Amino acid sequence: MVRLALSFLNSFKARLDDAPITQFRSAKVQGLLAYLALEAERPHARESLATLFWPDETQSAASHNLRQSLYQLRRVLGDTRGEGPPFLLVDRHSLQINRDSAYDLDVDRFLGALAQADLETACALYTGELLPGFTCDSVDFEEWLRRRRDHLHQRALTALHTLTERHLLQGAQAVEAAQETARRQLALAPWREEAHQQLMRALALAGDRSAALAQFEHCVNALADELGVPPSETTLALHEAIRDGRLVPEPPTVAAPATIACNLPPPLEPFVGRDRELATLTRLLTDGPARLVTILGPGGAGKTRLSIEAGRAFCGGPTPSGEAGFPDGVFFVSLAALSDPEDIPPAHAAA
Repeated sequence: MVRLALSFLNSFKARLDDAPITQFRSAKVQGLLAYLALEAERPHARESLATLFWPDETQSAASHNLRQSLYQLRRVLGDTRGEGPPFLLVDRHSLQINRDSAYDLDVDRFLGALAQADLETACALYTGELLPGFTCDSVDFEEWLRRRRDHLHQRALTALHTLTERHLLQGAQAVEAAQETARRQLALAPWREEAHQQLMRALALAGDRSAALAQFEHCVNALADELGVPPSETTLALHEAIRDGRLVPEPPTVAAPATIACNLPPPLEPFVGRDRELATLTRLLTDGPARLVTILGPGGAGKTRLSIEAGRAFCGGPTPSGEAGFPDGVFFVSLAALSDPEDIPPAHAAA
């Protein structure tokens, strides 16, 4: 049974035995609780905590302030009453939140859902950035908080991007869900071009071409206002495909039997040329001991499109020339928007 419920996403909230904790003496006490909960993996030396929260004080004064704040924190958490396992493990040298105590942290549940590749749950848990606007008059603490906030923010954007791609690959029955998750990305980062692209695709696949073209204009304005850059060639090509009616609401089809899983995105335009490269890539995937083939080239050269077309040749089982295919399936995993190596395994698992 959870006794201490902590919520740091979108706002600071703390409840003890289902009653809100409101009597924090200062922002430093709240900050101390937040730091210990978010850095729960190890004990923290008292000296380093004193320096983190009172960097401009002498060591003696900072240590005194830490003792006072710790006393206040233990009082509001009920640790001083000795009822049940304490929420804080305290000794003369260090402090640590008691991970065996009956507490719950929304950030831990968010990260746990990502680790399990449960993107629906993770995206639902990320209700806003970490402790927005929180300050406690310590530059060092606020720099630590900024780094943690940015890290979680990027992981949420990556999860939303991957979930949107999953919806888009499901075809017509999931375009509304794709629109919702794309818009959530843009609410968090209005300049995120990949999210504009996804929303354009979702609107076009829903048959609302005018809204998709209007979204392109929103994208152009957001990129100009926020970053001072024009849209990429990929966005321009998508805009042209929607404008010319080449991205239609029919669900994607692949020439694959039901026993072979294949999630390759539908082409926006015919694949012309590159026969030699395609033949070479197909041969590398079917001959010899290689388990990984890397395609190198400058940006915009068509590496992704070439790899998708090579995979498409296997979706029906054997290749046109009769080589053995991949009966367990052919999958496309988009890593373009990832910024953290930890996001690579969940992206693969989701696909």
